Amino acid sequence: MVDIYALDADKRDFDEIDGQELGTYIDDLIAGFVNSPEGESVSADPETVGFWIESFIEYAFLYEGYTPATTGRHEAEDIMTNILPRKMSLSEPEDADEGLVELIGFWEYLKREYELANAEEVLAYLRGLSVEEFRGYMFDPARAGMAKSFFLSGTEAGYDMSTKEGMDQYMLQYNLMQHALMDSEALPSLPSESDSARPKRGKNRRKMAKASRKQNRKTKKKKKRK
Repeated sequence: MVDIYALDADKRDFDEIDGQELGTYIDDLIAGFVNSPEGESVSADPETVGFWIESFIEYAFLYEGYTPATTGRHEAEDIMTNILPRKMSLSEPEDADEGLVELIGFWEYLKREYELANAEEVLAYLRGLSVEEFRGYMFDPARAGMAKSFFLSGTEAGYDMSTKEGMDQYMLQYNLMQHALMDSEALPSLPSESDSARPKRGKNRRKMAKASRKQNRKTKKKKKRK
C-alpha cells in the first residue's frame, strides 16, 4: 500500500517533495485503483486510466497544498469548480463525464482501502455534482486562466488546438489580428508561459511533476492540460 499521508505537511516540509516523488506517489495510487474492485467497476483501462486522478491530486497539491488525506468537502469543491477548470482544457463537454465517474470511483477506493475519514464528505460532494454542472465549470471562460482562455478561443475559431500545428496557426492569426488592432485595447496580450496561474507556494511548483507525467495517458485521452 501507498503511504497515503506521505505528502502531508505534518510529516515533512513541502519543499522536500520533488516531482519524481510526487509522480511516484500518484502513479502508485492509480495502479492500486486499477487493480481494485472500484477500478474494475468503472471499466478502468490500465492504458488510459488516471488522467483525472493525476490531475486532481497534482494540481490540488501544487497549487493549494491539498493532499488526499486533507481534502474535505470544501477542498473538493475548490478543486472541481476552480482549480481544474482553470488549469485543464478538454476537447468536448462529454470528456468531463468520464472524469466525474473516475473520481467518484477513486474516492470510493480511498475510503475502503485506506479508511480515510475525509473520504465520505468528498464522495458526498462528488455524488451531488451533476454532469451538467461539472461540464459547465470546465467550459466556463470566466473560470479559465489566460493560457486556457487562449486555447478555448482557438478551438472556438475552428483550429485544432490539440496539435502543435493548430496552435501555431492560431497563434499566427492571433498576432495578425493584434497587430491590426494595435491602437485599440480590444484584444489582450498573447498569453505566455509566465501568464499561467502560479502555485501559491512558489514559481517552481509548476514544474515539479513534469518528469513524472505519463505522456501515453494524456495522448490516449486526447486531452491537454493548460
